[in-house]
Amino acid sequence: MTTDRRPGRGAPGAKGRKADGPLAARGSVGQWPTSLLLASYLVPVAILFGSFLASDKMLYGSDMVPMGYMARSLYKTMWAKFHEFPLWNPYILGGLPFVDALHGDVFYPTTLLKFLLPLHRGIGIVLVLHVFLAGVFMFLCLRGEGLSKPAAWFGGLAYMAGPYLNSLFLAGHDAKIYITTLFPLAYLLLRRAERLGRVRDHAAFGLVVGCVILSSHIQMAYFSLWALGIQFLTHLLGL
Repeated sequence: MTTDRRPGRGAPGAKGRKADGPLAARGSVGQWPTSLLLASYLVPVAILFGSFLASDKMLYGSDMVPMGYMARSLYKTMWAKFHEFPLWNPYILGGLPFVDALHGDVFYPTTLLKFLLPLHRGIGIVLVLHVFLAGVFMFLCLRGEGLSKPAAWFGGLAYMAGPYLNSLFLAGHDAKIYITTLFPLAYLLLRRAERLGRVRDHAAFGLVVGCVILSSHIQMAYFSLWALGIQFLTHLLGL
């Protein structure tokens, strides 16, 4: 009488035995704490932006240098010297209203960092922070859709390191970076509001949508809200 010694096929002690080799290594990722997985996103951030973070220079953007920096400098200077919010920009086209002409992320939450840091550093640090948050929000979004930790971690990594998001730095399109970062979070909160019906999820979703609008890129905000609206209708109708 013979005994099959292959794991899981009647071998003594096979039940409950941990697998060896690459399979064990892959499976162990799912046992890592979520905080550690999210902290690992700092590694690609350091690889992509380490030279900027270790310097005292400004992060280059073709639109940021002639217009973005000037508008934010006016904003910061008016507040620092006169404790007033700028209502008018007299330096462009004979004058433009500061808010209505969309002088950047005037009311966006992370704008506060540009007042606390040197402006040329604050602009870039805010953008780098959003790349990290893009990975975090996509990870949480994919976990909310039922993906495993390893799959969600890889999805977040692919999203934050994707060519589209990081190519926006060269153009200096900061508002597009903001909305790209916030979109997975908005989707996650909308899905939670659909499934659970909790007031806090609806309120959080409204807060994120408000941040999308305050990013100052009205076109992308419009497209994003269309996408979220279509997603909501498809789930509402069971499609």
